[in-house]
Amino acid sequence: MSLMMLPLLITSILLLITPRRCFVTASSDIAAITTLTKSMGGAISAAWVGTEVCEMLGIVCDPNTLRIIDIVLRTDEGSDRNSKLHFAKGWVGLSSDSICLLDQLTTLIVTDYWPSISGEIPPYIASLPRLQILDLSENGITDEIPTGMGKLSQLVVLDLADNQIRGSIPPSVVELSSMKLLDISNNRISSEIPSEMGKMSILSLATMRGNHSSTVNIDTVTGPQPDTDLSRLHKHSTQEMLLQLFHGLRRGPPDRHGRKIAQAK
Repeated sequence: MSLMMLPLLITSILLLITPRRCFVTASSDIAAITTLTKSMGGAISAAWVGTEVCEMLGIVCDPNTLRIIDIVLRTDEGSDRNSKLHFAKGWVGLSSDSICLLDQLTTLIVTDYWPSISGEIPPYIASLPRLQILDLSENGITDEIPTGMGKLSQLVVLDLADNQIRGSIPPSVVELSSMKLLDISNNRISSEIPSEMGKMSILSLATMRGNHSSTVNIDTVTGPQPDTDLSRLHKHSTQEMLLQLFHGLRRGPPDRHGRKIAQAK
């Protein structure tokens, strides 16, 4: 054998004996998306076809593990990725326990579908351990905010604005130490603001205008204001200030999450 061929031979042998690592989308993610597709119907059933979930409309996967980390579904006119989607059967899919299989999910945005998205906030969402951004705004959600939402220990942004949510704000939600932005404006919440909110040390913005209670119907509460009661939190009422604070928190590719939450830093 020629000495010139020796390097090629060695390389070939190494390729044969070296283990190859091939990432595939977790079977649990595929199962979850398959279930969601069947139960939601509408345009989703046409957009989510096959098993290549990372290529599907509104889905973002981790480039290394190929696990689903973001689901962003909107009907925003300005969105290139999500144009006028419609859920024929509303919350049916998200209400199933299959969403619990998406244990790497950090962002869930399902907004602007009113009124086809209705009913209660699916309790299974509280079982997503890595969830950081939850935006269910501008739908037809009714009933109360589940107390189980307080289990989302990494939640940074909770946007439930422009729904028909009633009842109270669970203390477990405002006690979340990671929360930076809370928007429950334009709902039917009638109870008082939990006193625990005044102790949220990193809360950057809370807006609650347009509710039924006089103590909840305030424009914005801003922080951080650690170890203070709610009455001492500074309140801003101008739309300009509200937008400035929102833009400061909502950073990231505008075509990915649109005018709502992009990425909370």
